[in-house]
Amino acid sequence: MPAVSKRQRHIFGWALACKRGESNYCPKRIKKLSDTMSIKKLRDFAKTKEKNLPQHVTERHIMSYEEFVNEALRQKEEKHSFGCVMLTVNVDKKLWDKIQDVILEEDLYTEIDEDDPEIIKYGREDWPHCTVLYGLKSEEIEDSDLKETLSEYVAPKVKLKKVTCFKNDKYDVVKFDVKATDSLYDMNKKLEEDFPFESNYPDYLPHVTIAYVKPGKGDNYAEKIMDLLEKKIKVICPEIVYSKPDGDRISFNLEIEEESDDKDDE
Repeated sequence: MPAVSKRQRHIFGWALACKRGESNYCPKRIKKLSDTMSIKKLRDFAKTKEKNLPQHVTERHIMSYEEFVNEALRQKEEKHSFGCVMLTVNVDKKLWDKIQDVILEEDLYTEIDEDDPEIIKYGREDWPHCTVLYGLKSEEIEDSDLKETLSEYVAPKVKLKKVTCFKNDKYDVVKFDVKATDSLYDMNKKLEEDFPFESNYPDYLPHVTIAYVKPGKGDNYAEKIMDLLEKKIKVICPEIVYSKPDGDRISFNLEIEEESDDKDDE
């Protein structure tokens, strides 16, 4: 993605220098930008030719969390033309069923698939998972290369800390906010740096979807599920699933790190 102004090109060039350790002065806003974007993305902005670029853009837009999620959902609704790497979140099935039982059937948001009327989209999420990266250009990627890259990481430890919801005009999405060990975030960055992909949002904000409900219902269900849970859900997630545009799925397990005393009660 090219820069849209000389000022933007300068800022991303500065962030690139900070990420590479080439700048001695990295103020907080530049450091934050360098931390949340890959070298490749920063370089795409920084290398834009300045000819015909305006000095400034008339309006600067910073994507909020809700906009980020809605953009992800918009991409999900489009024809599935990209690959997606996901992490199976091994919530105990009885507990997941108990969580799902909180949500009334009549409050679910569903759609019938246009190509196959037997397929019901949205509704409940039967497979708890967390996206590592969506937008991979699978036709340019060797499956073995992707597997080899991800196999270097240990299975992330995931905490489902809080139930919240985000909203658009069609539905509310009830979901867990995710906190995980560094390996999850490192995998996301490594995929972005090493493999071709397309994405319209720079930040990685992991979450686990519970269900899609009708507009205005999400906040109430988020509160009810939080009341149901006696403690945070903590699981180790060794299974990686790579879903390709042709419908093929490749799954494999990551190495599980030996347990250590975890006193983090955040």
